[in-house]
Amino acid sequence: MPAQVNETRQAIMPSHDETGLPPRLRQAGEVLLDKIEIQEVLKKYARAADRCQRELLDDVFHEDAIDVHFGVARPAREFIGGALELLHGLGPTAHYFSFPLVNVCGDVAYSESYAIAFHRIGAPGGDFDSIFGARVYDRFERRGGKWKVAHRYVVYDWNRDVPVSETWNHGAFGPDISRDGRQDRSDPLYAFRAGQKIAGDRAMGARAAATFEERLQEALDKQAIYELLATYGRGVDRCDAQLMASVYHEDAVDVRFGKPYPAREFCSYAADLLRNLGNSAHYFSFPLVEVHGDVAFSECYVMVFHRMEGPDGPYDSFWGERVLDRYERRDGVWKVAYRQAISDWNRDVRSAETWSRGAFGEGIRSDASKGPDDPLYTFLASQRGKGQDRR
Repeated sequence: MPAQVNETRQAIMPSHDETGLPPRLRQAGEVLLDKIEIQEVLKKYARAADRCQRELLDDVFHEDAIDVHFGVARPAREFIGGALELLHGLGPTAHYFSFPLVNVCGDVAYSESYAIAFHRIGAPGGDFDSIFGARVYDRFERRGGKWKVAHRYVVYDWNRDVPVSETWNHGAFGPDISRDGRQDRSDPLYAFRAGQKIAGDRAMGARAAATFEERLQEALDKQAIYELLATYGRGVDRCDAQLMASVYHEDAVDVRFGKPYPAREFCSYAADLLRNLGNSAHYFSFPLVEVHGDVAFSECYVMVFHRMEGPDGPYDSFWGERVLDRYERRDGVWKVAYRQAISDWNRDVRSAETWSRGAFGEGIRSDASKGPDDPLYTFLASQRGKGQDRR
């Protein structure tokens, strides 16, 4: 190829853009940021539905969007009105979304997300808890630089309707524990936001004014925060107070059941308490995070399991919680500066552990441990160094 022609082609097709990235890498980065924004629309839907917040729900859907619930297609805004009227008359509700599978095709994207929905429902024969397992299929469209749902289809996989069994651990974690989550602006979320001087409910979609570099930095900040939540989950379930404390700044405060604790003191207390129980598991959803420079705020849904011992034998305690956090970046490192937990619902039921009655094999059992004997540590030790020499 003549040198002059080659130079002309390079001028037309530069190998790097203004950020210094090759076009292929820049395109991959754009798709990644689109996926993060779509994930946050799903989380925003959970907040809006569970707090019965019409304005925020409207912001999830385009004005001409269609929603298919229970096999019936309706204009999304029409469905929202009926759904909020229904939810206002229920007890606590909570929507837990799994990490979605998202396929981005330019200004259109398709996603599948598994979800568990909890509803407390009043009935003449007594209140009951209705728990749904569902899949949510969405077509998102980016209009005016912002991702919103254009079409939603909900598939229901399973349901359990059971009488309410709320005792809040029979007082095992203290006599003052009770539900403090609410379905309106009396929910502690809003007092938290006001106390942190957060203006309004920031729309979590794409922001046209942000540059690629700013959006990428925000994504990196959010990833660091996701990993802090996951690290805390590992620490609390393994009763590793040191690992739990590592996610907090030294002067951090943790508010549990309305009482503030020095965060690191709370970590020691919680680890000692949980060590004397049966298995525990904290299931963190992906959080809704707002980054404001070196300060960030998040709301994260958590489903908690504790195996407890009561006067009539072992029982299982299930909690629905939300964790509100203020993160601060100090010396380049994000950690929790303030944490507040909200209790939404509880179910305490007699243990019914049969491990599928042997349907999947006679050797199935729990091999979890609250400490260094847990298989996690054996696995990590066995994998160190493996794969590093592969080319």
